[in-house]
Amino acid sequence: MLVVASTAGLLQSGSAAQAPARALVTVRTLVIDGMGTRTVDTDTARVPFGSKGVLIKRVPYAGPPLSFRLSVLAGAPQETGIPITVSADVWSGDTSTLPRPEEISHREEATVIAAETSYLFEIDHDTKTDRRIVLSLSARPINEDELVPIRPVAEGSPIQFLMEVTRQSGGEAEAPDVHLLNTMVGQAVTYSSGIKMPDPRGGSSKIIGLTVIMTAEQVQGSLVTVKVELSGFEFVDALHSKIEPISHTEVQTVTAGERFETRVTVPAPDPAADAAHAAPDPGVRPVTYTVGVTPMLG
Repeated sequence: MLVVASTAGLLQSGSAAQAPARALVTVRTLVIDGMGTRTVDTDTARVPFGSKGVLIKRVPYAGPPLSFRLSVLAGAPQETGIPITVSADVWSGDTSTLPRPEEISHREEATVIAAETSYLFEIDHDTKTDRRIVLSLSARPINEDELVPIRPVAEGSPIQFLMEVTRQSGGEAEAPDVHLLNTMVGQAVTYSSGIKMPDPRGGSSKIIGLTVIMTAEQVQGSLVTVKVELSGFEFVDALHSKIEPISHTEVQTVTAGERFETRVTVPAPDPAADAAHAAPDPGVRPVTYTVGVTPMLG
């Protein structure tokens, strides 16, 4: 399964009205030999523009064991298509052990993939049997909220999230709220903490606090792609008269057991006000939530 490794480290949630934020990258593994051309596997991922998708796998065919690590960097869409840079480390054997550097064959190419087309990237050619292993890559822009079927490698397998939530307001940080949440790969798990309060502006009552939704979207070996969604509402002044919404989405790919953090501040800084050197509202005390996540495979 193709997994996403964010180089920016931060993704804002999108909507259908906004410009596409990701490329849907599809990689088909082809075997070409005396029997013709056949597709032996297909992998997909939603790769944020400016970020990389990583695919590590053994070619599922009847020949000698052959594995590869493919990296796909997707650039911002152009009129002619989506520019991508692909590189592959290829070695004989499976993915259970890393080969020595001298046993790895490295290839790298760059191209632009137009709509409804694909790019062929050859990663191995056995001259004795005249057998070629070729990756067929295609890409198209997609919106953040566009539903794309995902086939997790370990669908239904148990996974745990060690989650630490820290709230900071007015320069003071509260003690971390720590929880161990259990779910399965491909299934979301939710943590919510808050109180129901009337809206001082006369609207409907709201839950003041934070909701965290975590999903292990894909698993490739020990790599886990985790989507973290933060939502809710928060008072941002000492008099509890100003309510601001919490909205943040981030995708990270880490090794199982590795901790990462996602952070959101409400109200969000205003770049226009900063550019104009406008003085901040003295009554506003921004609230920052820091969520530490450690995925652990069961």
